[in-house]
Amino acid sequence: MNKRTLAALTAIALILGLEQPLPYRLLVIAGSIYVIARHRANIQRLLAGTEPRLGQSSPESKTESQI
Repeated sequence: MNKRTLAALTAIALILGLEQPLPYRLLVIAGSIYVIARHRANIQRLLAGTEPRLGQSSPESKTESQI
């Protein structure tokens, strides 16, 4: 799992466990859902083990450079 997704899930867990005003809770939940949705493809590649490591080029960029 990447750091942003883990941070988003942690934020949701914390905001639900702590006493915070409703607008703060809704903002954190909405922001976390946005982060997870934006990184859905990366999350799927991480779970499949096909996401390149930091500093490595992706298979797509290798294919594009060969064209």
